Amino acid sequence: MHTETCIQSEKKSDVIKKAFVTAFPYTIPIFAGFWFLGLTYGIYMNVSGFSFWYPMLMSITIFAGSVE
Repeated sequence: MHTETCIQSEKKSDVIKKAFVTAFPYTIPIFAGFWFLGLTYGIYMNVSGFSFWYPMLMSITIFAGSVE
């Protein structure tokens, strides 16, 4: 019984790993877009006189797709 559970958990982890490896290349363009937006937002807030922590806190706590 224990052997079956170990085999099933190994198969499940293999499936998850395969799904991650397959999906990862599709996330790169989205990551690049969000990285660029985050970088420009941070620069804009810094130039506007805000400290480093204020835009970090806003980015972590506020999710408003149209506002960002």
